[in-house]
Amino acid sequence: MVWVQKITLLKLRYNMKKLMVFGISFASCMVVFLMTIFIFKEPITNYLVSNNNLKLVGVLYGKNTLYDVVARNNYISYKKDIDGNVISGSVSSDNVSNDKYEKEILEKDDSTEGYKFINIEINGYKSYLIAIYDPSKVKLVSSRWFNRGNTGQQTVIDICKRYNGKVCINGGGFQDFGLGSDIPIGYVIEDGKITWDSEGKSKLVGFNYDNELVLMTATGEEAIAAGVRDALEFGPFLIDNGEIIVPKEESAGGYGGAARVAIAQRKDGIVLFLVTEGVHSKGPTIYEVAETLKKYGAYTAGNLDGGASSSLVVNGKMINHPLNIYGELINGGRGRSVVTGFGYIE
Repeated sequence: MVWVQKITLLKLRYNMKKLMVFGISFASCMVVFLMTIFIFKEPITNYLVSNNNLKLVGVLYGKNTLYDVVARNNYISYKKDIDGNVISGSVSSDNVSNDKYEKEILEKDDSTEGYKFINIEINGYKSYLIAIYDPSKVKLVSSRWFNRGNTGQQTVIDICKRYNGKVCINGGGFQDFGLGSDIPIGYVIEDGKITWDSEGKSKLVGFNYDNELVLMTATGEEAIAAGVRDALEFGPFLIDNGEIIVPKEESAGGYGGAARVAIAQRKDGIVLFLVTEGVHSKGPTIYEVAETLKKYGAYTAGNLDGGASSSLVVNGKMINHPLNIYGELINGGRGRSVVTGFGYIE
């Protein structure tokens, strides 16, 4: 009996040692895991997002972190804060230029009032440029409501109709896991009021009360204090002081070809909406969009939500052809439901 007890005791000690080794190993792994989350959180989340491992980000860090990472990865962050409060001058109907691009902008179309529709091509992709002559009539437009169980988002056709708009484009991003949502990403400012709040400073694209297109890094409160009347969060910023500021090499990376949407303003005050065709990874690059806007005299310009969300509505009709990754028309050609944009509102 004694030797049986000794064997049993030896087995018990052996199992205890195994359990201790396992416990130490597990504890070490947890320490490394927690250090990864709290110390190296930002670079790892950015790495995961860049590799489209969104579900893994959600598991490791939770949905709130995932939403934040998606928002931060919707634009390229630059060291330089852009001073958008520099555009001056008023729109003149008397200006006529011999330059091809200037002529296209300044020679008005008698069949439309207050704006001009221009068909163009960017790198072989059909694109549409809208010149709006009175910047005071360019307003932020938004869906019915935000964050009500995905019942608030609307197509740009429906949003434009609600505002009695003549021309509308989509604008800011929204939380999207394939089905879309009515939850904006980042600040939304409409008519001088924050209609959707966020945290920290954001890249904001919008207009101040002098009807100047502004690109600024600020909180919603700071933007309003600076005189911003309408703004949404997106990027990257494309043009400042008449010069392209988006690096050309970025277009070969995360900002390659796709359907694009952008907004710009010339020094004479004329606002430009630009929407391009494209599908999945095929379409103009960010840099090509910036180059095109500069040709047409853009002094300030910002990129807006593109891809499958790209929408241009003129007089209640969808002009471009929003496609899914399979090249099929979305919603029968009516486009995706979105939450914000800009419109020419009489």
